[in-house]
Amino acid sequence: KELGEKETNLNGVFDYVSHLKGDELTTSDFEEHKDGTFECDTTKKEKRDIAENLPRWIKENCIQCNQCSIVCPHGCITPKLLTDKEIKNNPNVIVMDTIGNTEYKFALEFSYENCTGCGVCANTCPGKVGAKALMMENAKEVERINNKIENVTNKKVFMDTTIKGLAFNETLFKYSGACAGCGETPYIKMLTQIFNDGIIIANATGCSSIYGGSLPSNPYNVSWSNSLFEDNAEYGLGMKLTIDLMQNKIEKIMRDRLTKRLGLKNIEMFNKWLSNKNNSNITKEVMENINYDEVKELSPLKGYIQKKDVWIIGGDGWSYDIGFGGIDHIMASGEDVNILVLDTEVYSNTGGQSSKSTHKGAVAKFNSMGKKTNKKDLVKMMMGYDDVYVAQISLGANMAGAIKTFKEA
Repeated sequence: KELGEKETNLNGVFDYVSHLKGDELTTSDFEEHKDGTFECDTTKKEKRDIAENLPRWIKENCIQCNQCSIVCPHGCITPKLLTDKEIKNNPNVIVMDTIGNTEYKFALEFSYENCTGCGVCANTCPGKVGAKALMMENAKEVERINNKIENVTNKKVFMDTTIKGLAFNETLFKYSGACAGCGETPYIKMLTQIFNDGIIIANATGCSSIYGGSLPSNPYNVSWSNSLFEDNAEYGLGMKLTIDLMQNKIEKIMRDRLTKRLGLKNIEMFNKWLSNKNNSNITKEVMENINYDEVKELSPLKGYIQKKDVWIIGGDGWSYDIGFGGIDHIMASGEDVNILVLDTEVYSNTGGQSSKSTHKGAVAKFNSMGKKTNKKDLVKMMMGYDDVYVAQISLGANMAGAIKTFKEA
């Protein structure tokens, strides 16, 4: 190439950086990102295809428990229910009769290009009478069945309070750059399946910020932002206070306009919002059905009409150590925020050194003789506040309990 000549088939920051051509970008190429925001849900474009081994589905042994989908760290396994018409539109799809429902056929969709080959799905699969429904085999030999099942609507057949039912909910966090077999990402994936787009995430620096937002790709399809180690709790609290302020403005506008001339549609929507402003699904419906031409002052506030829950996410290095003061502060404030601590009991992102979360006697990097002090009891500390709900979950111990706990929180 001539000096200064750019690739003609690349467009924008995402294309250049993901093709390792970032040094060809100029300052002007970042003008569309001058406020610091980047498009979400872009990791699906990368299709890294790095796995040496891939799961092979043996449908004869499948009991449709969907545990493989729940534990997959990268969201590469998605169960789907298909009508006869949808099967015809996907001529190469392999399906089986649905246990507990005669109307639809069951299929597992595999995103092989995004799989890391960790084998967690196959290890978790209970199979049938000891015979696994998922087997890890050489990637070159696995027939890539059900790699893409298109134009299939989501059917609410099974309760999403169950493992089987929740797995049918679309995940809004997938194909992250996390290590193969990551133990943190399934919890974030489950969080987005339960609460969908009704959440805003404040993410502390650490593993979760690296696989969650390695510029320019992003695995989230919800609003997400990263903060420093030491102030992520306060950062999330600021988001909550901002949302409250904006919703107070919305309420004032709606109540004011209801006393004046207003179309029937907006009267219905405004009353519906005022009666259900803490319901994410109803407020989303209102947001999508308001006639903004009639109430132009609501247009800039549109994104705040749907009720959003703030989730503050980070690891034990943030929550037990450098960011603990912030967590303690916001938990004592009485504000309605949620915290998810991804507790690996070591400093994962910096190589696995022992932390305040590490158990006494545990061997970790730079601590070969075993940790001399007890694990800091963050749970007991937060239980000291009357209005704080505290729980510990583990998918390996109790998947159903994890779902129930998220909903309770």
